Amino acid sequence: MKAKELIACLDDIEYEAVRVAVAAAGVDRWLMLCDLLRNDIVEQRISDKRVLCEQLYGENYTGNEGQALRNDLRKINSQIRACIIEHCRQRNGPTADEDYMLWLEWIQSKQRPALFKKEYLLLQREKERKAEYKALAELAELYQRHLKSNTEISVRQGRVMKEVIESAMHYRRLEAAEHLLELDVALHRNDATIKAFIPDHVSAGACETGLDQSTISAEVVLRYLRLRAQSYSLKGSEKILKLKELIELHEGAAKLRPHHEADIYALLGTVAIEYFLQNEFEAANEYYEIIFERYRKKQIKPRLDIVFNYASNLFKGGQFESVIRLILKNYRSIKGDARIRYRMEFFLVLSYLRLGETEQAYKELHINIHRRPSSEFLNFQFCYIIYYYQTGDFDSFERSVLNLAKHLRRHPPYEEEYVYALRLCRRMVHFSQLRSRQRKVAMLELRSEIARQEDAMPSLRHFSIYSCLKAVLGEEGYG
Repeated sequence: MKAKELIACLDDIEYEAVRVAVAAAGVDRWLMLCDLLRNDIVEQRISDKRVLCEQLYGENYTGNEGQALRNDLRKINSQIRACIIEHCRQRNGPTADEDYMLWLEWIQSKQRPALFKKEYLLLQREKERKAEYKALAELAELYQRHLKSNTEISVRQGRVMKEVIESAMHYRRLEAAEHLLELDVALHRNDATIKAFIPDHVSAGACETGLDQSTISAEVVLRYLRLRAQSYSLKGSEKILKLKELIELHEGAAKLRPHHEADIYALLGTVAIEYFLQNEFEAANEYYEIIFERYRKKQIKPRLDIVFNYASNLFKGGQFESVIRLILKNYRSIKGDARIRYRMEFFLVLSYLRLGETEQAYKELHINIHRRPSSEFLNFQFCYIIYYYQTGDFDSFERSVLNLAKHLRRHPPYEEEYVYALRLCRRMVHFSQLRSRQRKVAMLELRSEIARQEDAMPSLRHFSIYSCLKAVLGEEGYG
């Protein structure tokens, strides 16, 4: 009976402290059970569970009563453990060891080898399940000290001690490897960020753990971290495959290391971005839907960068109604973030224009018009131009195009996509002045010109303003 063993280890001061803690729990029979076990120890009697049941519950040791006694004994074990740990912590000060070490060291000090080994094995199994390498190394080192001080050295005992020392060294290596791989993930993430701005940047290279690949593969956390670091240096389909493997590993890694639980959003989001870059918008949407379903289940607000990426993907995929729903649903959070607010409003206006909802687009164009940053000036000016063309207000359309052309001349240089979009608008001004038959001929000429331009400038196909202008022309019979 473990509770009796533990009570036998307590000196008078410790026992009184345990009685106070058990009494504070407010369950009278727990205190009574402690006293009964203590009396059996003092009078050197064997504790009979049947007698204990009759004294505590007035019933024989059968069925529910037996289970109730076992539960009460477990509660007393927990109370003793908590009380002893608190007592040791008060004695040793705030820099004391972890709870499990204080507990085992206390049992060791009571010269109870059998109880020590039993508790050591229980803790070892618990820490192995959680892959707590530091704790496992500390436990092995404590057990090695216990063997050294409590047993005579023999050939057999020497082999046992050697195994325990090797076990401690193994777990220390695993602990160090995990720290190195965490660093490796951070270094590769930084390298990927720098390479986005400086393509010829030389990566730092992988951190060497000193462990072979089979050891890393056998440990879920280490394998997860190694693959995570590798994923930053990959692209396209190869990166997607590596990320999918990481997603499969994530649940096991997050159970062992809860601080990695939130990684799943970055993993799923990165897969979606890779599909987006390959123009596989439907495949990307599937991953964004998984992300937002997870947000819904956990009842947390989605990160705005993921909302932005999802909106971009929906827009590129032509799902303009979904873009509007997504932005309006998250608009309260969006409007508080100046970094992405105006770009999201730009997507919102363009989506309304693409759906032909011109009045709603115009209403959105006039919200906080004076607070927009200068970096968004061109985008919204093009929105006005498209709006005027769609509503047939050709005077305002022509005036806006001319004003924008003057602005570009005064503030060069701009990306060539904007320059070509403006050139296309000036051609549209010319169309608005032509008769029907002349316009058809001009449209045919423009189709050939646009095809040549798209071949010469592939990025044009992915330029939102250009796509919208092309769609407006399509409504008039272009192509």
